Amino acid sequence: MDKSRINIAIIEPSDIIYIGLFTQLMKADNNFYIYRINDLSDIDQITITKNITAFVINPIAIQNRSAEFNQIKAKHEGSTWIALLTTLLPCVTINSFDSTFSIYDNISTLCSNIINSSRSEQDNSALELSEREKQILIYLTKGMSAREIGDILQISANTVTTHRKNITEKTGIKTISGLTIYALSQNLIPMDYSLL
Repeated sequence: MDKSRINIAIIEPSDIIYIGLFTQLMKADNNFYIYRINDLSDIDQITITKNITAFVINPIAIQNRSAEFNQIKAKHEGSTWIALLTTLLPCVTINSFDSTFSIYDNISTLCSNIINSSRSEQDNSALELSEREKQILIYLTKGMSAREIGDILQISANTVTTHRKNITEKTGIKTISGLTIYALSQNLIPMDYSLL
């Protein structure tokens, strides 16, 4: 799948609002692919073949169906859920969504929400440590030097240093103590690791 492609599913009962929203999103030219879903229960049919970045939903579609909506959201937790507001609604309904977009807002607001959610999804996958980086991180938390780690893993000290730089870039952590806390939080090392 093209990583720059952004799949958007819209649940809006009004043809006029849907067509207007579709037209404006297509004019925005952000590599959006838009799918219309008629009902909340139809979400699974589209997500079988498409990875949906953002769901834009008129909250009327979830009226009296909050339990079903919460189950669907939990199933697709990597997606962003945007309420398409056409009228005033209770806060409890609006709080079920990640963000909101009013039909009176500028379309760029909706585009920004969608693009930011797409970047966030890509950033999270890019920030994951590789298996080799995890191995090196574990040895770093033991206080081992690049040369010692290289000898164990049968790679050069320069390669270990490169991995260390990548770990620092991905985590934003420069110190060994900070990396140790990170490794603990990611369950890469046990809590009593320092006693081993």
